[in-house]
Amino acid sequence: MKKLAIICVNTILISLIMFLENTSSVNANELTWNWSYSNPSVVAKGTFITDEIPNSAGFFRIKNITGTRNGKPIIGLQPVGTAIPGNPSNAVDNLISPDTRQHLTVNGFGYVIDQGEYANPYFADFLSPSVHSEAFTVGSSLGSELPISFSIVAVP
Repeated sequence: MKKLAIICVNTILISLIMFLENTSSVNANELTWNWSYSNPSVVAKGTFITDEIPNSAGFFRIKNITGTRNGKPIIGLQPVGTAIPGNPSNAVDNLISPDTRQHLTVNGFGYVIDQGEYANPYFADFLSPSVHSEAFTVGSSLGSELPISFSIVAVP
């Protein structure tokens, strides 16, 4: 009986070690960023988890988002290639860059807030001068589209 108990304990320990090693290797391939943006009527902030390696243009793909917009919790990330409801012409790509001039692409990232509200921060390179902006929707109606001050900082 003692031998069986020792074998079971060893099996559990080996499984736990393998699980922790696999979890660590996944997390080692990700980066964490603190992000925020604001204008006179909006304050949004939180954390991104991205791929560790940027694409050829220097942008990192957002894999997860947490945070708040005007005090309301962010529920989740809008899937790549889809638009937030109420802003059908802009399918998000969920890419960010540490480049201080342009942190976002023209498609930007999208997220859902509780009670059917959505936000899509993006880089409006079609405006002169180019600015970061946010499209905000409620249900399927565009609520606002305003310039924002956007920043991201990699978490060491």
